[in-house]
Amino acid sequence: MENETRAQGFDRTATQALIARLDLTPANRGIAETWLSLWRGNELPDRRFLNPADLKRNLSHLALFDVVPNVSVTVRLAGTSFAALLGMELTGQDWIALAPEYRRAGRLRIFADIAAGALCVATRHVETGATEVSLTEELLLPLAADPVYGAYPVLCHVDWKSARPDMKIKSPTQAIGTPDSFNITPLPGLVAA
Repeated sequence: MENETRAQGFDRTATQALIARLDLTPANRGIAETWLSLWRGNELPDRRFLNPADLKRNLSHLALFDVVPNVSVTVRLAGTSFAALLGMELTGQDWIALAPEYRRAGRLRIFADIAAGALCVATRHVETGATEVSLTEELLLPLAADPVYGAYPVLCHVDWKSARPDMKIKSPTQAIGTPDSFNITPLPGLVAA
């Protein structure tokens, strides 16, 4: 995907249809629906319009990243479950530096693509100490560019698809490394008449 610039506008109706076809967990579907409800016509939602009350059930599993395409990704805010599960605070961290060195360029490229106007669904198997391996589903959604800081915010929600989400994972590298699978889908752009 071309990640240098963002499209002038996106087709909200086509994006809604795209999301309806995804096999998301109920919590991630709710996040996507809230995100769609904040669009202004065919413009991505502004971070300032995210109301914590609308996301109350999911706040502990939400993260917000500030992306400067092809330069940096900083964790602007991370819910309490991230610190509890990882054993470290993510807020304020350089998300690229947390990746193994050989994965940093790829992670930066992925976030640049999302910031340019794509959504990402990723899954990850993590060991928690329970007898079965847990599966998480991550949903990443772009927000409108921040006119003050020049960053492109990306909203992330992590949902547990199995096992016990209250257990601490055995290795934080499982959660901050490369997902088992991820699918980056460009948002449908507006078609010129």
